[in-house]
Amino acid sequence: MKIRDASGWTMFIFGLLAFFLGLIGLIRPEILLSLLGFETIDRTQRAASDFTIVFMMASSMASFNIGVYYVLAALNDVKIFYRWTVPFAWLHSLFLQPR
Repeated sequence: MKIRDASGWTMFIFGLLAFFLGLIGLIRPEILLSLLGFETIDRTQRAASDFTIVFMMASSMASFNIGVYYVLAALNDVKIFYRWTVPFAWLHSLFLQPR
């Protein structure tokens, strides 16, 4: 298992970031909210219908898993996986445009 080129390093570093941010979000979702610039409040002060922490933890689990996939793809030089990510990156950029 060896990273062979710049595309592999890009996938590997992105995977590490997704993995570690996902891990942080699973352990302390308030840290992620703070990193994103949101005001954090104590869990005991949240309304019963406030599912912010649940959403952050679910998103963090997805990030954690995706991070593992990207790292494994980079370490095993799975180029087809790289190609699979391109349409989704384009799709994300399309929907994240300011309106």
